[in-house]
Amino acid sequence: MNSRDESGTSGYHHGNLAAALKEAAVNLIKEKGVSGFTLAEASRLAEVSTAAPYRHFADRDALLAALALDANLALEKSMDAAIQEAAGESFQELRGCGIALGKFALEYPSHYQVLFGPFLNDRSGYPELEASDRKNFATLRDVIERAQADGFVQAGSSETLALAAMSIVTGIVNLRQNGSTKRFGIDSSNGTQILVEISDLLYLGLAPR
Repeated sequence: MNSRDESGTSGYHHGNLAAALKEAAVNLIKEKGVSGFTLAEASRLAEVSTAAPYRHFADRDALLAALALDANLALEKSMDAAIQEAAGESFQELRGCGIALGKFALEYPSHYQVLFGPFLNDRSGYPELEASDRKNFATLRDVIERAQADGFVQAGSSETLALAAMSIVTGIVNLRQNGSTKRFGIDSSNGTQILVEISDLLYLGLAPR
């Protein structure tokens, strides 16, 4: 993924203004949250004039849309890798996609917030982003359908079951990111292990009855 892989670096690198602004936005999201920064602040952190961003981004939402697209492309790559690794075993495909989504959230928390938070709910102005949203969801839906055909997942709407699967994983990620697991007295320091356990529970919940 670009945005310097959430590395914390920023600045106008090698004349790539768009990349520098995205890096700056990631750092500001880490510090202030998605709603807490302005395009002018991103400009200052990227060490460019406040007019410079408009060469690439019409406004702040356009910058967020670019981050969300980067996030979707990275998530697509992770899910595809999980499916390939499963070698045709639909149960492992489903489990792997759940873990891939959770790991993505742990590794790229700022991108995750932009992609799954209550931002840019109307994405009709960003057709490439909208298409990538639907493609990733379709990938999960198709995995559900293969698992249904193999008898691992209960009958029913594959879209509803895919939405349920996504909700379970993003739900536990949100609880961890907002500090709820700590408040509950749950040790969530090993986020990957929790994701594996949640993905296994997800399969049990979707299994035929």
